[in-house]
Amino acid sequence: RMKSEFLSTAAHELRTPMASVFGFSELLLKRDYDETTRRDLLSTIHRQAGTLIHLLNELLDLARIEARQGKDFRIAVQPLRPVIEGTVAALLVPNDPRKVTLDLPETLPHCAVDAEKLAQALTNLLSNAYKYSPDGGEIRLDTRMSTDGRKIGIRITDQGLGMTPAQVARCFERFYRADASGRIPGTGLGLPLVKEIVELLGGRIDIGSSPGKGTIATIWLNVAQPEERQG
Repeated sequence: RMKSEFLSTAAHELRTPMASVFGFSELLLKRDYDETTRRDLLSTIHRQAGTLIHLLNELLDLARIEARQGKDFRIAVQPLRPVIEGTVAALLVPNDPRKVTLDLPETLPHCAVDAEKLAQALTNLLSNAYKYSPDGGEIRLDTRMSTDGRKIGIRITDQGLGMTPAQVARCFERFYRADASGRIPGTGLGLPLVKEIVELLGGRIDIGSSPGKGTIATIWLNVAQPEERQG
């Protein structure tokens, strides 16, 4: 039943951009338009094709990670700072005055992670922070330690639209989107993908949010013990 529901939802999500690409390209083939109209139609085709590619990539990533159950993860004990700083640097959006404020201590612990997969999870969370903060506001990344010092939380805070408790409860459902209007681009697969990655790294993700006040997403990872670092 779950597989049937998933396939039905996936087909529905794929149908919309595919129908748009097909319909507008058919119009261009059958009629001659002035240059402005032609460019508008081509822009729509390009945008919807991009949506389709992004959706398929996230579906494939999710399916691959689930099928392999982390067997292709290249997990190694390594410092977190280079992974975090590299992720943030790669995400800088040209001409966007908003930047990610990094607030990291001088030393961060080592963790057993796949650097590429952790960067993918952080990128998805930071992208959400940008998308769901249409009116701006600070986007902040900091860390916190658990009281026993055995876990570190990588915390991303925004001051965006936020979510209700009911929306938070559903945010890890595939294709679920807190913004039902469609104004904010996305597939509804980003958070489920983050959850899969983090859990295969032995961690967890917590989401806290309030409508109109923003969202806090925290990835908790196990701190590598001295014997692991030596190994």
